[in-house]
Amino acid sequence: MKNETEINKNVEATLNSLDGIQPATPGVYFYTRVMARLNKTEKNVWELITARIGQPVVAIPIVLLVILMNAVVVFYEHQTPANLAEQTEQSNYDEFNIAANTFYDNETTEP
Repeated sequence: MKNETEINKNVEATLNSLDGIQPATPGVYFYTRVMARLNKTEKNVWELITARIGQPVVAIPIVLLVILMNAVVVFYEHQTPANLAEQTEQSNYDEFNIAANTFYDNETTEP
């Protein structure tokens, strides 16, 4: 363990390192920009859209619509084992016909 004088020396060094610190000051026109923004009365298009979407009358139906669409995807996209077997057989068949879509003839080396 460190002795008490070494700990006190470290504490003093830490406190002395704070001697030259200046308080943070804003930029030259900071107050003017803040006051201009506070006094602004007209809103741009994005502010109007977000204000409208944020209202509960609009937000709640949108959330319910998204939940409904998710439920439809989950319940109606469920595949039965027979459909899965057909798709697997079809994908195995397609796997062997990959080269049929190429534009190059690999057997000829002449241009």
